[in-house]
Amino acid sequence: KFYTEQLISLKNCFTCYDPLIQLPDITEIPRIKNPHELVIACFHRVNKITDTVIIAYNKILQACPFVKIMFKTKALISIKTQKQFIEKFDKNVQNRLIITPCTIDHLSHIKSFNLADISIDTFPYSGTTISCESLLMGSPILSLYDSTFYRHAQNVTCSLLKNSNLDFYICNNIHEIIDKIIVLHNKPVDFWKQNKQITRDKFLNGFVCNKKLYMDNLQNTFV
Repeated sequence: KFYTEQLISLKNCFTCYDPLIQLPDITEIPRIKNPHELVIACFHRVNKITDTVIIAYNKILQACPFVKIMFKTKALISIKTQKQFIEKFDKNVQNRLIITPCTIDHLSHIKSFNLADISIDTFPYSGTTISCESLLMGSPILSLYDSTFYRHAQNVTCSLLKNSNLDFYICNNIHEIIDKIIVLHNKPVDFWKQNKQITRDKFLNGFVCNKKLYMDNLQNTFV
């Protein structure tokens, strides 16, 4: 009822991702360096980080005192914008916000995911390329599933996770996101030594990066 167009669903994933670069090494795992912290990346555009998203991030930071959230986006190059952005968060959590410098080239940007243990999505406008880049670098991304309206814009990352056999990171509400962050925080060091490589392998070997299967599905849909 929301569209005049006829919507057609592709089998498996709606999109296909090809990194088109030599895979950078997964060189750092912050969790191993500092077992008392969990660094969560949010490299989305600042206009996706709405007041509603900030309220949710505030809840995460308040419920999980071991969490730091790292932001990287061009808008935060401006000191004035950066100050206004940080002030939207509760004062008692602002010291756990990290603004990391923007990178000039794409390869350096991809490598920035080495600075975080996991990533977190935005809503109701989910990530697409950023989510793929995060998974490529072995940083699983917690995403909020819209099971009420099934809005494509919000469920993009959930589709990427589902088609990469990473269903654990699909969450139905903010409380579930917090619960899963706590579960991850309690994982032993051995888990963090392996998890980034496991996440990358699942992503690269899943439906999202299977170009031939995607084109076959697309062709069959047109036929």
